[in-house]
Amino acid sequence: NADELQSVLAHEIGHLRHNDVVVMTVIAFIPMLAYIIAQSMFFSSIFGGMNSKNNSGSYLMLFGLLAFVVYIMAQLFMMSLSRTRESYADSYSASYTKHPEYLASSLVKITASNVGTANAAKDSTIARSFYIVDYFNSDKDIKDIKNHIKEIKDLLPDLDIDRFVQQAKDSKKNVWGLINGAFATHPPAYRRLIDLAKEKAELNGRKEAQN
Repeated sequence: NADELQSVLAHEIGHLRHNDVVVMTVIAFIPMLAYIIAQSMFFSSIFGGMNSKNNSGSYLMLFGLLAFVVYIMAQLFMMSLSRTRESYADSYSASYTKHPEYLASSLVKITASNVGTANAAKDSTIARSFYIVDYFNSDKDIKDIKNHIKEIKDLLPDLDIDRFVQQAKDSKKNVWGLINGAFATHPPAYRRLIDLAKEKAELNGRKEAQN
């Protein structure tokens, strides 16, 4: 579908306009550096420091633990930033095409077509942030979307916002949902559909105001 293709291209152009590739590449350097430092400290404490008389091994181990904490925190920050940039790119696409439903349809199709690819995507956490959907979470996303397929067809044309909002609220109450969401590179597909539905409502409101 040419309209859906245009919406996806507009999403990617949004990333370029916002310099997301540069931003995410620079940010990704922080957890990578912290991980290298943590690993080197751990190995140094095990193979060198523990044999010394001034307890340098204990200090190296402590610095290694601190570096690992920095790595985890930086990773969480990077994932959060990635989700925010994805939302901005979705908004850019909706604004550019004036038809958020085209991107919504594309997201459903792309997510559905990548069910079962989680293992293939697992090895490249940083690279996942550059895709239009997070392939690692496609299985979960499509299960969420299947429960709302009738409503999605209505953004497309009858999206039931209330049910999507309720699902978002329910996921926040679930501990595993919070953990999974914190390490996801993209917002859950159904939340992106909620935002696109709001974009469509705003566009329709502007059209009515102009008329």
